[in-house]
Amino acid sequence: MRNQVIDVSSKEIKDSNEGKLIATSGKLDYNESVMSDSTFNISAKTPVLERIVEMYEWVEESKTEDDTTTYTYKKEWKDEIIDSTEFNTIKGHENPSYMAYESDRIVTDDDLKVGEFTLISSFKDLLSADKNVIPTEDTVLPEGYVIFNKYITNSKDMENPEIGDIRISYKKADYKDVSVLGKQVGDTISEYTTKKNTNIKKIVKDILSL
Repeated sequence: MRNQVIDVSSKEIKDSNEGKLIATSGKLDYNESVMSDSTFNISAKTPVLERIVEMYEWVEESKTEDDTTTYTYKKEWKDEIIDSTEFNTIKGHENPSYMAYESDRIVTDDDLKVGEFTLISSFKDLLSADKNVIPTEDTVLPEGYVIFNKYITNSKDMENPEIGDIRISYKKADYKDVSVLGKQVGDTISEYTTKKNTNIKKIVKDILSL
């Protein structure tokens, strides 16, 4: 596939590359969008802001040897509800059946651009929220919640949490220079489909060889 890719400058769009698989790079422009979560008054200048909600829960593990299955239980922070009614041993390992808050992904409505190219909207799905957003004094705390390091939590002791405790953290997509791979369609970069019906659409951090 590499010899099918045309390396192009993001500063100029050439009609001769129309419909072809191109690779380009440059500064990711998202119109300096500020994404906000009004629930906790958390904001960041980013194309993507994620709220990660975790609950301290029982987790069941099983191991089978010589037709005998052994079940063990441990406590972990999980970003989904673990249904303890499905455990082999329920008593003493009960998990709450709901979380007070849910995880969320907040994405800019503005176009993503690299130089003269506009990226189709689905490129936003490829952006990873990988940098912590730390709560500040402006953070809105529900009753019973406090700030502990990067978390908003209702735990009375984060060093020794209890089953059902909640911790909430935030991450943002921290992109500056990016490299993009896709199909040139006018002044946009879209998804490229090969003759074998393989779809190609990629965006990565930094100036790289794609």
